[in-house]
Amino acid sequence: MLLDHLNSKRDVGLAKHGFAHYMETERVDNPEYAYIDDTEVLTGAALDAEWDDETNTIVWQEYSGKALQDFLSGSVLYAVPREKWQPREESLVDRFFKEHPQPTWFEDQLRVALDDHAGIEPDADEDDLWQNLDLDS
Repeated sequence: MLLDHLNSKRDVGLAKHGFAHYMETERVDNPEYAYIDDTEVLTGAALDAEWDDETNTIVWQEYSGKALQDFLSGSVLYAVPREKWQPREESLVDRFFKEHPQPTWFEDQLRVALDDHAGIEPDADEDDLWQNLDLDS
């Protein structure tokens, strides 16, 4: 089941952190979700899920044997064929700031705070002049 299409490890980390937070807090604390099991929650979060009209359920991709071990070990880089992978044009954070513009300094601070809260190292920017600054000199 595909939960999201993302372009970078940073976006994956933020999405993973957000979904884990949802599952551990809102999912547990909100009475509206008390009757829903985790399978139904994941089904609701799936993107472009394949629907089985006969059983009225989402079709799950099943792994067993070596395919399962490869997937769990992380040696399989993509769980969906590349031709079905359709990443967002921009990250959720970029889209937020596009819809809700902030002063540059505040946007930078919020991005760093989001990364820090999620335990994410920001993507390296080769053009960033600060990365070459030697603070020990």
